[in-house]
Amino acid sequence: MRALAPRERMEEAPAPSARRLKIVQMGPTAPKGGVSVVVTQLSAELARQGHDVLLIGDGGDRTGMVVEAGGRYVELPYGANLRVLAGQVRRVRSLLRAFQPDVIHVHGRAPSLLVRAAGFRPDWFTLHSTHLTENVAWYDRGFVRRLLSPLGRRIFVLDPLAIGYLEKRLGVAAERIQVVRNGVDCEAFRPPSAVERREARESFGLRPADRVAAFVGRFHEHKNPQAVVRMAAAARDAGIIDLQVLMVGEGHLEAEVRALAQALDVADRVHVFGWRNPLAAYLAADLFVMPSPFEGFGLAAAEALACGTPVLRTRTGGFEHMIVEGSTGWGCDPADERSFVEKALEVLADRSTLEAMRPACRRHAVENLSVANQARQTVDAYRAAALLRGASRRAILGDRP
Repeated sequence: MRALAPRERMEEAPAPSARRLKIVQMGPTAPKGGVSVVVTQLSAELARQGHDVLLIGDGGDRTGMVVEAGGRYVELPYGANLRVLAGQVRRVRSLLRAFQPDVIHVHGRAPSLLVRAAGFRPDWFTLHSTHLTENVAWYDRGFVRRLLSPLGRRIFVLDPLAIGYLEKRLGVAAERIQVVRNGVDCEAFRPPSAVERREARESFGLRPADRVAAFVGRFHEHKNPQAVVRMAAAARDAGIIDLQVLMVGEGHLEAEVRALAQALDVADRVHVFGWRNPLAAYLAADLFVMPSPFEGFGLAAAEALACGTPVLRTRTGGFEHMIVEGSTGWGCDPADERSFVEKALEVLADRSTLEAMRPACRRHAVENLSVANQARQTVDAYRAAALLRGASRRAILGDRP
């Protein structure tokens, strides 16, 4: 599909006063994973902060939170053929004309392409990783890749590593890029009472006295879930016999993870669950573990911190914003699984230290990782970029044939 040039005349103007903005958020909402959580959470928080928000997503069970917060939601599943795609383009064009937004903010290549094909250009594009997904099809290379990666007038990134990628690989000027970290809902993710902590453990069949580590994420190479199983085996061999491991997620490596637990004789202490609300796992855990060799941000680790759970994670995207060594958690080398296992055994051996860290974890999350802060920084960026058009944009859209 050829990316269409925008038809509207775009004029940069001084940022308007701090008025209510009409904001379109468009991105994946159906898949189980961090990006869907971010898109719905951010949309809901923008609505709670008084803005007129239209979320265009592809389904899922989290979109209701946007409506409850006062925003609007329209479902538009992404199509797999040209006939469906043509209908989607018409639908996006109709929605944007009717809503007359001040800001169009997209999350991912597919929504960005739909907006461009509808005759508009996204004002903001969020890159939720340190790079775009590589070669999703045989033709997704070179000039075609650039054509199919229209991004936006400005780009949000989560980590400075993404700035270098955008500049070197896609030729994006540095002044178009801004770092705004993802946030978590610090009201939904909060420390448990003693009763809630006990009930969370009971929901997984665990005892109050068990030492508990939790992993939440996809069973995928980027997350290295096998390292968690090997950690459990190493803990047993080191004499930490009361360790129980919760693994919440789904993905093509699930069968391999289960088979490895059997092979290492730790299936009685490594409990693999399908995808579910991860809150109970955070509440039950003494330690959250993230051995990923690759992360764009690591939203699950931030959620765990908001629940007061210390985190052991690799020094990948988002690490420096989450981990204060020895206060909120620890870091390990993403290329050295042994460093993850050794550090896990060290910190799991001292439950009193893990318990003492819980207030600092919560405090750090509220002060630095909340979705409320993310929404405010996002709106500040919208205004500071001087790309809001207000009445001028609405007049242009109204005059569009």
